[in-house]
Amino acid sequence: MPIQQTLALNWHGLPHAFDTFRVGQNVVTYQMLLQWLQQSNPLASLYLWGVRGSGKTHLLQAACRLVSERGGLSAYLPLAELLALPTDVLEGLENMDLVCLDDLQSISHIDSWEHAIFNLYNLLKDNKIPLLLAANVPPNNLNVLEDVVSRLNSGGVYRLENLSEIDQCQLLQDYAAELGLILPNAVGHYFIHQNKDLKTMIDWLEQLDGLAIGKKRKLSLHFVKDILTI
Repeated sequence: MPIQQTLALNWHGLPHAFDTFRVGQNVVTYQMLLQWLQQSNPLASLYLWGVRGSGKTHLLQAACRLVSERGGLSAYLPLAELLALPTDVLEGLENMDLVCLDDLQSISHIDSWEHAIFNLYNLLKDNKIPLLLAANVPPNNLNVLEDVVSRLNSGGVYRLENLSEIDQCQLLQDYAAELGLILPNAVGHYFIHQNKDLKTMIDWLEQLDGLAIGKKRKLSLHFVKDILTI
């Protein structure tokens, strides 16, 4: 079954956009990605890597959204969620204007998927379809076919740095506000000092949103410590 029948490929339902990405120390990578998306004949691929919560998914979804808003066809594929499906779900991606593959590290040591991504890379390159990829390690640490690694390294490879504590706290406060919650600085810094990734901290906010009574509730440190198991 082709991927178009398996996943929604347009940007509707993808929550992220470039103007909501907190750049922090990633100015060069952020600007390079925007330039790459604007080029009429870009490098065949661009590869972003960083730890969980560093913004990889945000940028991939933002790229899809941007291309789709311009009238193009884009595909965002979270590979970790597709591994249970046959690899023929990748059929038809050569008809896109941009293909984004997230969680590339999840295909490591899965022979059928490693070969499928290798073939897809070549197909998209032959059809001049830009490919944006993300993983939690650089290409050389992926533990996949050497031919896949060589192709990934032939494109642009950029690392996403973690946000500073101040930027992380502001991002958490902005997200809390979207949920109708008020996150004091003390609670934000308490989250950060638990040494968890940003995605985990956002999950905590969503848990608290379900437990807080009423909108615009101020999350006290006592309430957070009492409710969350951290």
